[in-house]
Amino acid sequence: MGFFGGKNNGLPEALTVPFEIWGQRGWHNVEVVGESHHAREIRELFPSRDLGDGTEMIVPIGVVHTPNNPHDRNAVEVRAATVLVGFLSREEAARYAPVLSALQQSGRTASTTAR
Repeated sequence: MGFFGGKNNGLPEALTVPFEIWGQRGWHNVEVVGESHHAREIRELFPSRDLGDGTEMIVPIGVVHTPNNPHDRNAVEVRAATVLVGFLSREEAARYAPVLSALQQSGRTASTTAR
């Protein structure tokens, strides 16, 4: 599915299985930080849409623990398609990193939707 641009803890993308998170109990409402640094990439996800009209867009995303991040070993990337669009906050990343790491080690990729 290519959510993580090849960052599956060394596993080839073909060996990973998407695993829906949060969908079983409804919207979890976890905020993403750092989107302003990825505005161009986010706009490119919707090349034919004028999002200035207030239209809400729902997109599939992947979340991946990236322990090799030089700023935070618990960093959790949020990706849409193969594009990095932000991160979970440090507090949320610390909570989710162990679970996401275990999923990744078992060959699964955490996926959900974002708006």
